[in-house]
Amino acid sequence: TEQLQNKADQAYFMNTASLPKGGLYISPLELRREGTPPTVYIQADGSVMPLIRYATPIYFGNRLTGIVIIDFLAQRVLDLVHPNGEDGFAYLFNTEGYYLVNTRIPTQTF
Repeated sequence: TEQLQNKADQAYFMNTASLPKGGLYISPLELRREGTPPTVYIQADGSVMPLIRYATPIYFGNRLTGIVIIDFLAQRVLDLVHPNGEDGFAYLFNTEGYYLVNTRIPTQTF
């Protein structure tokens, strides 16, 4: 079984903790990282785990009492992007212009 880990120093935690009541944090698409210092988590089959985190602060009155974080496993979404026909290519970019999926040059895929 996995042990609970303190994530208070992670950007997604700090960003969520600074939100007002009802706020929602959505992370960029990123690879799951574990350990201290955080390193990319490699699954048993050798693959990485792309995810998007959704998080919201929990308040009791005006006091922050917790944070709920959901890790959305994004590989299925990335798998939806595929070439159209024999001569087609598909690309998916993030808001900074970096490839998330590049079916023409797969080594440039996230």
